[in-house]
Formats: sequence, C-alpha cells, structure tokens
Amino acid sequence: MNSNISDLTSNEIEEYLRRHDDLYAMKYFPVILFLFIPMLIGVLGNSLVCYVYIARFKISTTRCFVISLAVLDLINCCTSIPFEIIDMRHTYTFGEYKICRLMKLFETINSIASGSILVAVAVDRFKKICRPLQIQMTTKVANISIGICCSLAVVLAVPAGFIYGGRTVPTDKINITGVDCSLSDQFIGSTLHIAYLGVQFLVFFGATLTIAVVYSLIWRQIILQKRFKETVSVRRRVEERILVLDTPTEVSVNAPNTSVDVVSSSKSDQDECRFPMTELAPLNRGGKDGIRDTPLHAGSGDGVPKNENSISHESDVTDQRIKPLDVAGNSEKQPALASTADHTSLIERGNRSNSSCTRSEPRCSQRTQGTKRTTFMMFLITVTFVASFLPHLSLTIAASVKKSLLSELNGVGFVLFHIFQRSYFLQSASNPIIYSFWNANFRREIHRLSMKMTKKA
Repeated sequence: MNSNISDLTSNEIEEYLRRHDDLYAMKYFPVILFLFIPMLIGVLGNSLVCYVYIARFKISTTRCFVISLAVLDLINCCTSIPFEIIDMRHTYTFGEYKICRLMKLFETINSIASGSILVAVAVDRFKKICRPLQIQMTTKVANISIGICCSLAVVLAVPAGFIYGGRTVPTDKINITGVDCSLSDQFIGSTLHIAYLGVQFLVFFGATLTIAVVYSLIWRQIILQKRFKETVSVRRRVEERILVLDTPTEVSVNAPNTSVDVVSSSKSDQDECRFPMTELAPLNRGGKDGIRDTPLHAGSGDGVPKNENSISHESDVTDQRIKPLDVAGNSEKQPALASTADHTSLIERGNRSNSSCTRSEPRCSQRTQGTKRTTFMMFLITVTFVASFLPHLSLTIAASVKKSLLSELNGVGFVLFHIFQRSYFLQSASNPIIYSFWNANFRREIHRLSMKMTKKA
C-alpha cells in the first residue's frame, strides 16, 4: 500500500483501507456465499471419496484416477477456495502478502493437473471399451501417468508464480492506494501475460479436443456393440422359433398297457448353450398306475444340481436327441432302449452345460454394463470440468482485452462477473455428487458408514 499524504500515519492509512475492505466485502458477499457452499460440499464429499475408494474398493486404474482427482479437489477446497474468499474479504490489503503468489500458483497447478488426468482417464476408457483384447493399462502405468500429469502441471504453472501477485488499486482518496491479489502491475497488458493466456487456452482447447475425439470413438463403439447384440438377439429368437416348429413331438397312449411314448428331435447340434424351453425328462415309475407324471427338472433332487438361473423361459431345446421311451406297467414288455440312469446322466450333462452358459452370460453382461457405467461417470466428470472452466477463461480473456470492463460493472453485473470468473471451483464439489449418482457401490459404502456412525452416536 502507498500514501503520499505526509500528515497521515500508517495506522490511519491501514484503518482507511480496512474500511474499504469492509465496503467491498459487502459487494462480494453473494460471491463469497457462492464459494462457501461448494467449499463445504467439496471438503466433505472428497474426504468421503478418498476414504471409501482407499479403504473399501479394490485396486484398479479407475480407483487410482478417482483418488487422484479427489485429492486434487480436496486440496482445492481446503486451500484455493479459502484463499479466494480471504482475497475478496480483504480486497485492498491481501495483495501485499507473499501467500498471494502461492495461492495463484496452487490454483493453476490444480487446474492443469486435473485436466491432464482426465485425458489419461479418457485413454484408459478407450482401451477398455474399444480395444478390450489388447494390453490394458495397469495400476502402475496409471500411477505413472498421474505423476507425469502433475509434473507437467507444475512446469506449465511456473509462470503464474511471477505474473500474478500484488496489483495497485485506487481508493476514494487519490493519494491512497491498496494492493489487490491479482495480475502484477508490471505485467498488465504485457506480451508475456497475453502469451501465457494463449498457452493456457491452447492447453485447455487441446485437452478438450482430445477428450471429445476419444469419447466420440467410445460412444461409437458402444452403439455398434448394442446394435450387434440386438441383431444377435433377433436372430436367436428366429432360430428358436424355427427350431421349435421343426421339432416333432409324438405322445401316444396305449390303452391296456398304459404306455407313453415321447419322441423329440433337435437340429441345433452346433450351439452348446441351448437348452429346452420345456424340460423333457424320462418319466419315472410311481404314482397312479405305475406312472410318475412329473418330469425331472433341474434342481428336482434327482441327482440334478439345483440352479434357478440355469433354466430360461426363452431357451431352446437341447442339442442332445432324446430317444423314445416306453414306460409301461409291465417291465417285461418294456423295449430295450436307454435306461433311466442313462437318460438322467444325459439330462445332467445338458443341465451342466446350460447352467455354465447361463451363469457366464449374466456375469459378462454385468461386467460390460459396469464398464459402460463407469465410462459414463468419468465422461460426466470430464464434461463438468470443461463446462466449469469455459466461463472463467472467456471472462479472463475479455477482461484482458478490454481494460475498463471491471470498472464499468456494478450491481448484479459485478456479482455475476465474479461468480462466473470463479466457476472452475464448481468441479471440485460436483465430482462427489456424480460418484454418488452413478456408482452404486459408493452409495452402499456411504450408507454403511453413516449407519455405523449413527450406531456409535
């Protein structure tokens, strides 16, 4: 702070500047309130993200990326946002402290590191969705990429430690000035500052373009997979219907001997995962007239393992041909066909094959859906990051081009300008909310933790 009035003491000048701080704090109050809310949400939410993903989740590349983003957001909420609030609360005095430069440096490092990590996340998602059979990114590679992103952010943010600092701001008294934490006086309108803004914009635009291209390829692959599954499903239903129509079934009842003949033939000898729509099994003796009219089903207890998921109502007939059976009341009249034990073993083999197919398909489908859901979650985080930075960069460039922009703003325009100029802080609070909506395991762990804390309380 400076003063050319000889009859004012330093204490009087400081008191005068503090009064100006109070006056401007009232103007900044909506902006301070705007930052205070995401700061609280970000600190609590990112702390929970770090705890849950570190303590409860298995090691994976997604876990590494999520934890790194949560740590950066937590640092942002614990350091950058509070310093920004202090800067607005002490507009005329905060710039004279050296911590001002450090604050701007941390903000720049955090922003560039988060954006770079989201590019690495997009590459990881691309390999999982579009190149699933190739070598995937390991957790070691993920951690190395995170380290590279943070190192790159430090290098690109070094100029911010020199460009930003104390800037002289006038007061009502011409000979008394304050010091604001902003662009340093010697760099106002300089070529270095404009070049640095250009580099920041190019980095942002390049990262955004890369992410957009990669996620476009990912969604294209997901659409192609969906269409392929629909085509296969339609073809399978058509084949099942044709197969059922082509499968002759004869049931004859011979009156005095009370015999039942069941004939079933199947033509699908190539598909190993097809099983009967209605389970055909040998009729055992027992019940009325020596005939047991209950067929053997999977899980019936007759040597067939019980598995509710092994039978599907949309399944087709088995690949095995079932020979006609004659279950007569007189054993000496029964033809020498396959014994009941042979048919039971046949059904057991079919049921085991069917069970393994039906058990593996849901697991594959669940893994695929989980990968797609995680991809969409990371895509939302990326979109939120880009959307939160666009207003900040646009207004920063506009203020650099038009020097009188800030002095011309009053009232609502002043408040909106400073809110949108600090819009990039929103992504630090939005990420935990996105995790809560799109990760069922995360919600489950948060619920378990809250119940545990409630019981202790």
